Amino acid sequence: MIQEARAYEAKKLPKSELGVRVLVTRRWLQGISKRDIDVWLPAAGPSVALLKTWREGLASWSEFARSYETEQREQTACAMHWYHQGERLPDESVSVSPLECLRRLEAANGLVTVMCWEDTPCECHRHLLVAMMNEKEEVK
Repeated sequence: MIQEARAYEAKKLPKSELGVRVLVTRRWLQGISKRDIDVWLPAAGPSVALLKTWREGLASWSEFARSYETEQREQTACAMHWYHQGERLPDESVSVSPLECLRRLEAANGLVTVMCWEDTPCECHRHLLVAMMNEKEEVK
């Protein structure tokens, strides 16, 4: 199962409620410790250019969502930064999309929580990411 959470709230919850904790932002979040994350997938976040367009009000939410989904579906590589008890483990580069990385994490671990900083999930890429994962699951 793939679920979503705000990283700042999730860090207060027991790991058993979150499964594999995956940070899905292009940049590391201030106030989040390496102990709060199991995997960081920067490529699962919106590109810097797309995020800037959204933040500056140059795109509607639906335009942002379409562009973000296109970005995610067209990526063919993903860097996985692993952490265990606050220690950084060797990075892994895989030749699959961030969506496929998440699918593999889910298959191997059951529960996966994707996290970013936004406190309004309706206008947050993690909400779109979970929807894409659920859509892919239904297509199978």
